[in-house]
Amino acid sequence: SIKGKISENIIETIVSNFFKEDTIVNTSKEPMKGDYQLITKNYNILIEVKNYKNPVNQLEVDKFIRDVKHNKMHGIFISTTSNIVKKSLLEIEELPSGEITVYISNTGVTNDSIIYGIILLKELINKKVSDKCDITRIDTGLILENIEKFSEIYKYVCNLTKNINTIKNNITDNLQLLYNDSYKCELQIQTLFKNIKLEIQTELNKIDSNIKLIEKY
Repeated sequence: SIKGKISENIIETIVSNFFKEDTIVNTSKEPMKGDYQLITKNYNILIEVKNYKNPVNQLEVDKFIRDVKHNKMHGIFISTTSNIVKKSLLEIEELPSGEITVYISNTGVTNDSIIYGIILLKELINKKVSDKCDITRIDTGLILENIEKFSEIYKYVCNLTKNINTIKNNITDNLQLLYNDSYKCELQIQTLFKNIKLEIQTELNKIDSNIKLIEKY
């Protein structure tokens, strides 16, 4: 659908802007690939995004785990408008095969959840690699508090950017109007100069004719 296509474009743009060294690939049309895959220097991340009215059921969660295992990637599962069955608002799990999965529920449709989801998962992966720690014991409550702060700042920045773009567009439009008016004035001046030149030539021709007439007599 057009609405879905717009949402996809927004997600791809946001991820590309925030993670410039990575590449976001839309894999939603490919089987067992998730909705997106984030290609990084050292690993890839599978991303699943749901916009359901009702809670995301266990079948969708099982599909996500299957795709994570199949692609041998860490994964993020985001539900923007509902909860995920048997999952808290933020839940971190590590599969027996070693992949880390992050579940974020009921995030809202601002798409900032995909940003902090990626940031969180990247940090978890780095922590696991460097310290070999049990990432599932991390205090998600503290992370949720920071996520809320991030969301507030992100919304403020989005509004600020929107206002800046509006002002920029208004300035551009006004400048274009000024350029158009300036061009019209330039044309009028050129026309006026031509008329003045023509009138002077006409008057000079009259004077010349009168002089010749006098000389004749």
